[in-house]
Amino acid sequence: MKLIAYGDLYTNYYFKNNLLEYISGGKSNSNILYNVADTFKTKFIGVVGNDKQGEIALLSLNNKNVDIGDIKRINESTQTIFYLDKRSTRVCPYCDRMRGYSDAYVSYKDVISKTSDDDIFVIDSLEELDLDIINNTNNKIVLYLNDINYIKRFSLNELIELLKDRCLLLCLGNKVNAFIKDKYKIDLFDFKTSINASVLISFKTVKDFDIIYLDTIEEKEIEGRIYKENMRGSLDLYIAEFLKVIIGKDIDDKVISLAHLKAAAMYIYSTTIIGERIDSLYKIRDYKECICKDISID
Repeated sequence: MKLIAYGDLYTNYYFKNNLLEYISGGKSNSNILYNVADTFKTKFIGVVGNDKQGEIALLSLNNKNVDIGDIKRINESTQTIFYLDKRSTRVCPYCDRMRGYSDAYVSYKDVISKTSDDDIFVIDSLEELDLDIINNTNNKIVLYLNDINYIKRFSLNELIELLKDRCLLLCLGNKVNAFIKDKYKIDLFDFKTSINASVLISFKTVKDFDIIYLDTIEEKEIEGRIYKENMRGSLDLYIAEFLKVIIGKDIDDKVISLAHLKAAAMYIYSTTIIGERIDSLYKIRDYKECICKDISID
């Protein structure tokens, strides 16, 4: 069994007080792989740009022994997000270039040919490739939805049919929670029951979560200081730590309590630093033309 993510690799630039602090790999599905790779076998299937940013995205995963053998280099700029103090953008704040590409380079066949029936897919969207994989395989999935655009085109029955009996773990951001309740007129317990997810986590605020499992709803509060300015990717780490405990276990009160305890501790710690890959944050030592172009790192 492996945890599998797929698609484009991203690179993140992190700024503080308008100054560049670090560069590292990014995107939720690969962040989760990165943070579970010390416990489970992992593989990323996809593409990355043939540039320095792509090298860093690969280096970051390779440092944690994520299998990167099925990632192709393409002659495009790597998908890049610039995390400024109060916003994120794909446009470099130094030179106003847009980083990344719009074409889809990963197909259903690319993914399925490299996976086994007992692998678990880690998915952070419901785009065309995701739908192909969910509709044409029987693999369990870990699904993290933090954008209503991924679900608003579905009716309730369509969404239930898509996800029924598939989710080992379903995590919903606060906007997605609100959208489900408002559009479908269904509470999350009934939604979880309808799709028969093993565990559903509803992220309501930065400190308040609902965890729904079996016939239980537990309201969880994160105890400890949360540094909101550093929360980029913190929920990815929470999900990863939670998965480390529940995969391969029978879900019960004890397992859920331990999973949340460990995940909450990592969540709090992650907000004390910048970036969601704690062991793979790189400083740019030098660059040519711009920080988003030819760079060298420490």
